[in-house]
Amino acid sequence: MDLRLSAPKPTPEEREAVDSILEERADRRPPGASRTLLLPALLAVQARTGWVSEGALNHICLMLDVAPADAFGVATFYRMISLSPRPTSMAYVCEDLICRLKGSEELCKELEDRLGPPSRPQAEGDSPWQRSACLGHCEVAPA
Repeated sequence: MDLRLSAPKPTPEEREAVDSILEERADRRPPGASRTLLLPALLAVQARTGWVSEGALNHICLMLDVAPADAFGVATFYRMISLSPRPTSMAYVCEDLICRLKGSEELCKELEDRLGPPSRPQAEGDSPWQRSACLGHCEVAPA
């Protein structure tokens, strides 16, 4: 595949996050199945650094032989993945139907009163929050 990557390079921390996913799953991955690791690689970088930089996206594309447009599409589809700097710790509140019926709106109002609007880091050490699509914890709603 012809990959046209941009100039930014990954940080050592981003490179390590991606490489650890590839090593961890190397024995369970059939040849040519690198694309199945796209989301885990994005999430590994997100967990390690708080966001996915252009350099990290380039490294993921190179290591998985995935077109940058495909990786960008996946990264921008999921609200929990950020392509701009933010703290490594975020709180997510599900706003899907079950959680709304079980009180997620009240939870959002309380968070907004305490921490401010969603997705805006406050003072140093505060954990920002944001609304999210289903988090897959309907049995303990609100999630």
